[in-house]
Amino acid sequence: MIDHSASHSARLLQLEKALDFFCPLAPSKDQRAILEHALHTKPLNKARPENAIWLSLTSYVRHNFTCYDEMLSDGYSKDEARFFCANDMENVLEAWGCPRKLSETEHHVNKRSQ
Repeated sequence: MIDHSASHSARLLQLEKALDFFCPLAPSKDQRAILEHALHTKPLNKARPENAIWLSLTSYVRHNFTCYDEMLSDGYSKDEARFFCANDMENVLEAWGCPRKLSETEHHVNKRSQ
């Protein structure tokens, strides 16, 4: 029988390590929210810990520190809203000590959305 608590604990430790790497200076309440998202979002369960944390981190910053959701409500496409929010996201990530930058796709409007 598989010990799910042991695998859960191992996964949690891997995610915490990735979180410490990607945003060591983020406030603890934000780190907890990012970790919870990575841990409990079903599509991220099978992702490498670094990928799960990166996706959770960028999603969290986009939705909580930019006007992304407001822009979607105003009729912008996801790609357009991401483009206009990229600089604000980069500022938050930099302030949190993140060594990784957003991909070029975050900074350019996807041609398919035009």
